[in-house]
Amino acid sequence: MGRGKIVIRRIDNSTSRQVTFSKRRNGIFKKAKELGILCDAEVGLVIFSSTGRLYEYASSSMKSVIDRYGRAKEEQQLVANPNSELKVRWSGEVGVHRGGWLHHNSPIHDELYSPFFSSFSPDLSKFSHCPNH
Repeated sequence: MGRGKIVIRRIDNSTSRQVTFSKRRNGIFKKAKELGILCDAEVGLVIFSSTGRLYEYASSSMKSVIDRYGRAKEEQQLVANPNSELKVRWSGEVGVHRGGWLHHNSPIHDELYSPFFSSFSPDLSKFSHCPNH
């Protein structure tokens, strides 16, 4: 027999709320540990209780997880910024492989790719069966 569904809302009784927090915190820590072990993932989990107490779990060290997160976030922002040289290079390399043509009006793009595109003459007949062309 399965468990019944509960309504997800704040628990009014403070004792019940604390017991639920403790049980669910332990459950999510267990899941984070399992994810790290089973999938060889680097996992970091930070929880602050309603009283402000910190609970944390990291599969390696929290510092390394946070450092890696910071680096990944910076790279993501560089790629998301349309004026970023990294995005121009990345989208130029990947965009051609996707079969699409990229239209950039940035001087960085022209400087980087003019020699490449001037010598490139694709066989467009390969794309005649594509519905978007």
